[in-house]
Amino acid sequence: EILVQGDGTFHPVALAANSKGEVYITDWVVREYPNHGEGKVWRLRSQQSSTVESENTPLHYKFDSVDTTLENNLELLATGDAFQKASVRYHLSRVEENGLEELLHSSDPELRLQAILIYNLKSENLAEIQLQSLLEDNDQQVRQAVMMYIGSRRLYGMLESVVRSLQKGLISAELFETYLATIQNLQPDFIQGFQEKKVRSNQLERKLPERFILDIITNQHISESIRALALPYLNDIEQHGQQLIDLLSSARTESFQLSLLAAVHTNGHLLNKQKVKQVLISLASDQHNSDRVRSNAIASISESSAENLEQVKELLNSKSAALQYAVTKYIAQYATESERNAVDKWMKSNNIRLSASAEAVWNQMKAGTEEFQMNQWAGAVDGTGNPNIGELVFKSNTSMCLTCHKVDGWGGTFGPALTQVGSSKNQQQLINAVLYPSLEMAPEWQGWYVIDKEGKRHTGRQIDVHMKRVELMNIRGDFDNFPEPQSYGVLTESVMPAGLQNNMTPEEFSDLVAYLVSLK
Repeated sequence: EILVQGDGTFHPVALAANSKGEVYITDWVVREYPNHGEGKVWRLRSQQSSTVESENTPLHYKFDSVDTTLENNLELLATGDAFQKASVRYHLSRVEENGLEELLHSSDPELRLQAILIYNLKSENLAEIQLQSLLEDNDQQVRQAVMMYIGSRRLYGMLESVVRSLQKGLISAELFETYLATIQNLQPDFIQGFQEKKVRSNQLERKLPERFILDIITNQHISESIRALALPYLNDIEQHGQQLIDLLSSARTESFQLSLLAAVHTNGHLLNKQKVKQVLISLASDQHNSDRVRSNAIASISESSAENLEQVKELLNSKSAALQYAVTKYIAQYATESERNAVDKWMKSNNIRLSASAEAVWNQMKAGTEEFQMNQWAGAVDGTGNPNIGELVFKSNTSMCLTCHKVDGWGGTFGPALTQVGSSKNQQQLINAVLYPSLEMAPEWQGWYVIDKEGKRHTGRQIDVHMKRVELMNIRGDFDNFPEPQSYGVLTESVMPAGLQNNMTPEEFSDLVAYLVSLK
């Protein structure tokens, strides 16, 4: 049900509700991201506004006349709502409480977690022996909270203990980013910069030790699921190409194989060697690998001609729709007309039937590109799309999605990351985002143009304006500097180009939307 709908000047950013059930909406009004003075706040209320009495309404716990001893507040710490727990923690952090240390050893993991959060509000630090024990707690949230405690307080003496927690198997996929951030905060250069306060703390560069990520990726004693998560953080992938190819040959789990394939796929220089292509073909030919791994392996092959055509075409016998599609796309991109005709004859003689998406690519290859109306593109999304094929469409050079968008740490930074886009946008919104990229543009993704002092026009996503120069973010995510520009301003259209669907078949578009919907 639509309660509020605005025109092109309505750009809601955040929502908040009060105890009366009224909703407040902050509105950016215009697309320009820098402060412009045009913003508004709207209030949405019922004609019969009254205080909401509901079990879900947060209670504002007050300590004016309540005993603030730990013992009398254990129940609230264990079972209260977020507001109650925050109030209890705040007050308990300001009173001398002998039982707080014992709470760190409670049998209830929620109370152990609350104890750490209370100590985080106190000035004194917990002893290293206590922190070491908490780093090995059997509850994941407790381990995460203590890493955040150690990192935010820059407790350098705990660095080795934090590092070893990965080897001990205490760092799950959910904790990996917290783990890396903690180690970054414990580096001597960061600690020194924080203490000297020469710049704001959020401007200090946070670095991991040299070879830290590489050591994780190549350590066979660490689970492949964690090694897969580490791969997107690896700098200078080109320098470690041979190690990645060797790992790809020995990887056994889908997550690690796919992450290694993504590293290879996004670094085209690795793909020019015949040895690499043979590794990819071997992965695709191994029926023990998942369909996603096999199809992604074929999709990663890059060459100027179909020199591996005889090996690759055999995979058209597969019952996997995604693998058939990947092979068909390979033939369409790299085979000559005579080679395609030979494959066509071979398929007929072997009675090979292609899946819908693969057949559409094959027919387009023979008949040429057909133009479709916008309603035909939208109508192609009928619920039959294959997300595994959509992933290949997303990663293909023709769709160009990876140029600007990241999924699972791989891709560009010019556009928003799409790892969980299916949780924030429904199918129709995703269709519109591709077909009509300028229909909805969040302020932080607003495009800008700069006319440099020579009169040349440049476009980018983010702009920083100084006294006599302008910095503009380019498609690589770097900032270009323009001294004394003639002018600059807001782009009326999205920086995402329109018409990207014209590089696909309707079946591919349907598959792409199915893939985006699946990202949650």
